[in-house]
Amino acid sequence: VGNGYVNYDGTAGTANPLPHFLRLDPLTGTVRANSQLTNLATATLGGPWLRNEAFANTTMWSTSADIYRPDNDVNQGVQLDLHGQVWLLDRTSMGGTSWDPPAVFPDLTGLIAGNPLYYSPSVATYPALSPVYDLYVFASGSFYEISDYINGANVGIPGGSPANFIPAVYMIAQPVSGAAATVRKIDIHTITFGSGGSQHLGHKTQVTASSIVYVPQPGATGPVIALFLLYDPEASACAGNAYLLKVSFDPETLATVAPTTEVTYVGIGAASGFMTGPTETLTAQSSVGAGGQAYIGHGGVSLPPPGTSGSQISWWRELQ
Repeated sequence: VGNGYVNYDGTAGTANPLPHFLRLDPLTGTVRANSQLTNLATATLGGPWLRNEAFANTTMWSTSADIYRPDNDVNQGVQLDLHGQVWLLDRTSMGGTSWDPPAVFPDLTGLIAGNPLYYSPSVATYPALSPVYDLYVFASGSFYEISDYINGANVGIPGGSPANFIPAVYMIAQPVSGAAATVRKIDIHTITFGSGGSQHLGHKTQVTASSIVYVPQPGATGPVIALFLLYDPEASACAGNAYLLKVSFDPETLATVAPTTEVTYVGIGAASGFMTGPTETLTAQSSVGAGGQAYIGHGGVSLPPPGTSGSQISWWRELQ
């Protein structure tokens, strides 16, 4: 797990705290390792905009498993922080219990650096059998951040001095061979939808939950699908609108072929999370107006069925 929430009291000791990555014994809670992470001093995009913290949920997974199972023997932890760093905690070997110190993902393109990452990443291998890629999917920003740097009037508008923060979604395809990874970034404010792409997501649109990634089940073909829950506070009078963003891509061509995007309206007001139903997604919607009640929204993004009756589902995050 990562840590955060270090109170700022104006002293040098709390001005730029260093987050920690803790490895705990799941049975006793004993701290097995306490690794100090680092802060990002500079970034190509103008950030970091915030003091660094690493409070996003850690994702633990097996990079060699062909399907999600609750008792998978994991070999990697993935931790994001508010300076746009993706930390990888790798198990030294599957035959032992020792782990390597956390190492930051080599963001050679500089597309992630500086951007605050609030929510846990979704992960998967592709293809499911004999994997060629490790996939990491996540987004920058959060509508619930109170800092004007992240939710101010100019967020999502290119330019500014210092540069304005631009919320975005990310897809990483890391070859298991160790070759350089492909990082694909899509700025949320550039996404169009509606008839002929006649509508734009507003420049203040941001994510409100962690993403989910779906991969074809073993032996099946088709694109990888990533889902993001968005909120555009200016899409409708007073309350704004919630949307699900569906991004489809092929890891083999992620560097050269732009992913396709599909935006689905899911309700007035913000949504706090979403889950997968038998054939579509369901969202947890906030109440709007005096006397309103929160509710489960139906009619979300349609998803291909997992396969024939009795087949196993090949996504890593079934509930969010």
